[in-house]
Amino acid sequence: MGRQSSRQEVQNGNEVEKIFHGFSVFHCLPVGMAEQPSAGTGTVMRAGTLRKYADEAGFCDVEILPIDNYFFRFYRLRPICAVR
Repeated sequence: MGRQSSRQEVQNGNEVEKIFHGFSVFHCLPVGMAEQPSAGTGTVMRAGTLRKYADEAGFCDVEILPIDNYFFRFYRLRPICAVR
């Protein structure tokens, strides 16, 4: 599950999107960086970043699920690669 926002949405976005970015910069990112090593991701994770992390962890596919939710974007990680 990831926050439902993008860079463009935040610039022109609603209060919820701006709050998520504020949490990310002033709380989540500093707390996440308190111990090293850290990826320094923060609260708002883009789909591309999640795909990179999933690939590094051995997952084969990341699917954005069609769940209508104002606050979050939901993902399915597929752990088994199809043999071709």
